[in-house]
Amino acid sequence: MHGPLTCYLLWYRKLTQSYLDDQQMIRFVLLFTLFLIGLFVLELLPVGQDWVVVPFTKAIAQISAWLIQQIDQEVTSYGVVLQDKVSGLISISGNR
Repeated sequence: MHGPLTCYLLWYRKLTQSYLDDQQMIRFVLLFTLFLIGLFVLELLPVGQDWVVVPFTKAIAQISAWLIQQIDQEVTSYGVVLQDKVSGLISISGNR
């Protein structure tokens, strides 16, 4: 059985731990929101387009073309475009 001082210390520990958890959660939400807004703004800027978005989209198009070529050899990829060689139809264009 715990004495009154021990019960108070346990209650105080629980209270401060809850406060620290709340502070950590608030910090996480604020940092997450700041990073989300910052990365979204960076994505909209030309430097973000040139250094991140276009290379990423090109890589996705090349990987997709390679996967499709395992089934159909008439698919090609150039830049951010997937195209059928025979019909000339553009399947996917990663342009804005």
